[in-house]
Amino acid sequence: MPHNHRPFHFAQIALEALRRAKAFEGLVAQPSDAEVIPNFSGRPERTEAWLIFESPREADDAAAHLDAFRMRASDLLADAGFPKDALGTFVLRTTSIHEIEARGGRRAFFR
Repeated sequence: MPHNHRPFHFAQIALEALRRAKAFEGLVAQPSDAEVIPNFSGRPERTEAWLIFESPREADDAAAHLDAFRMRASDLLADAGFPKDALGTFVLRTTSIHEIEARGGRRAFFR
């Protein structure tokens, strides 16, 4: 696969796709935000994303149904132009705003 010359291009594609309004409509909980941790080589493989929910209960409900969220995320990413051959290595996790704040905010939580 050719390497895109823009650093973190694929992470940006993933973030925009996961933050789309109503992206996870119909599933057990709706994330209020997302955070994407890129593969620092800039390649799409092993990109990691966190769906952020308002409450720990919503994050737990989503985690209990993570396969459905992964399937939806894969569709969203593919539709947005994320390389299909890298979708198998895309990591999806859940958390809540409360958990992020308890660990000292976004900067501390996602490093």
